Amino acid sequence: MKLRTFPDKAAYRALTEKYNVVPVFTEILADTETPVSLLKKFRHRKKSPVFLLESVEGGEQWGRYSFLGTSAHCHVRVYRDTVEIASSGTGRRIAHHGDPFAVLRGIMDDYRPAELKELPRFWGGLVGYITYESVSFIENIPNRLPGDTPLMHFIVTDELVIFDN
Repeated sequence: MKLRTFPDKAAYRALTEKYNVVPVFTEILADTETPVSLLKKFRHRKKSPVFLLESVEGGEQWGRYSFLGTSAHCHVRVYRDTVEIASSGTGRRIAHHGDPFAVLRGIMDDYRPAELKELPRFWGGLVGYITYESVSFIENIPNRLPGDTPLMHFIVTDELVIFDN
């Protein structure tokens, strides 16, 4: 059951004056679903990658929110010498000169997200994985992965389901 949608049209327009990323969300009652049951449904319906992040507090206690990403706006893959950005069938590679984190920060600098008190602090951004071998960008250890294997892979999601546990 749909409870409310926010922001309304006027608030959305006002937010777009200052920000280039404005979340539009609908609050629904989902008593018969769990994050895992929805993950399974989205995974079978879409070709796009999905993810589930469970929050924890204090390292042991189940946190308040579960985050389910259901589509990817773009993929960001870090290789030994380059960062690849793929979106809508197009891609580009950027040399990182041993500091892929600077390139990742540069990618995220393009986004100016609105902060809405109705949402948790996390409601989007880069989500993915960093391999153990990525420490070779910080420490002097060998990276034995093949050059065409991503050391990091992130997505920027278009749609996110947030469960308030």
